[in-house]
Amino acid sequence: IFLDPYPAILWSVVDYWRVPKRSYYAMRMAFSPQYAFCLFPPRAYALGEAVELPLYVVNDAQHTVGGVRLTARLRDPSGALIAETTRTLDLPPDCPPVEVDRLRLTSTMPGRYALDLELTGVAHEVRQVYEIEVG
Repeated sequence: IFLDPYPAILWSVVDYWRVPKRSYYAMRMAFSPQYAFCLFPPRAYALGEAVELPLYVVNDAQHTVGGVRLTARLRDPSGALIAETTRTLDLPPDCPPVEVDRLRLTSTMPGRYALDLELTGVAHEVRQVYEIEVG
């Protein structure tokens, strides 16, 4: 169901008064034709273990999207920035996922690291936050 048929707590993404719920924005991002993501095994990592973080973008639209900017920031458990990269590129129409950069985390302290991806220069900007647990 997309829209609540009456005022209630239901599974729809837009309420009875036509106001988008939080799930609407998550769904909009998930179905965005341009998307940024990182693939790595979702598990707890040992202290000092190297974690490869490949950064991908994809364009599922039928037209070229130029001037797309991917920014990736890696933060340690205290919130300090430990790595940052920015790439600007043109995405051809209907392109498969393309690895545009790669970060490598070698942890120096236990805790929860965060990888923040931002894709700008597209109709609906994408922001992804990945948590990396180091114990």
